Order: sequence, then C-alpha cells, then structure tokens
Amino acid sequence: MSGRGKGGKGLGKGGAQQHRKVLRDNSQGLTKPASGRLARRGRVKHISGLSYEETRGVLKVFLENVIRNTVIYTEHGKRKTVTAVDVVYALKRQSRTLYGFSGGTTRPFRPNTTTKALIRASHHLTERAVTGNGSWNWECE
Repeated sequence: MSGRGKGGKGLGKGGAQQHRKVLRDNSQGLTKPASGRLARRGRVKHISGLSYEETRGVLKVFLENVIRNTVIYTEHGKRKTVTAVDVVYALKRQSRTLYGFSGGTTRPFRPNTTTKALIRASHHLTERAVTGNGSWNWECE
C-alpha cells in the first residue's frame, strides 16, 4: 500500500500532481496611473518619468518585508491560511501599526456598569442647557 501517508492536519494521501504556474515579474502591476494616484494622495504635483520605476522598486521591497513577516506569523500558528491579524502583527513589527482589524491594537468597547447606567439615564433626558456658570443643567421628563 503506497502513497504519501498522512500529512499535517488530515491531508490523507493527496491526489494527482498539480501543474504549477510559472511566476513572472508582477511589479508591472503598479501602472503609471496607479503610481500617479499614490503620488497625488501624497500631495505631489509633478512626477518625473523616472520615478515610476523607482516607485515599483520601493513598493516591491516593502511588500517583500511585510509578506515575509506575515508568513512567519502564519507558519508559527501552524496554519496555511494567512489571516488579517498576521498582517497586522507583521506591520506592527515594522512600526507601522494598522488599526481596525482586531489585531490586539484596539480594545473592543465593553461598557462597564457606570457606562450602562449613563446610557440608561440618557434615554430619559430630553433637553440640556448650559447654566450661566458653565455647568450642565439636565432637564428630565
């Protein structure tokens, strides 16, 4: 009984050998208009013709570093799927913190008892006015 045996997480014997696509240079994916849009966002008015190729090189180096660190986090977690948290941690490692993807960089809002009481009380308040001395005067129903 031949075969490749059991792989990592229940992979079984596998199947037919898959033909792999030959990778080519994808840095041309950053077109001149796309590079121009990035420059406009950075408030650049005029762009030299030589800067497009330089932009491609800088972007390639940046992405290689981020992807390398992301793969390290994914492999350490013994996973084959890259998660958003892996990318967040890879960027955080390069001191480029990215918020909004729940990578431990932001704390979820959990109202404590005081906040819950204030929320309940705010439903009963109809109008507010500032008194002469600058303090808030709440008029309840």
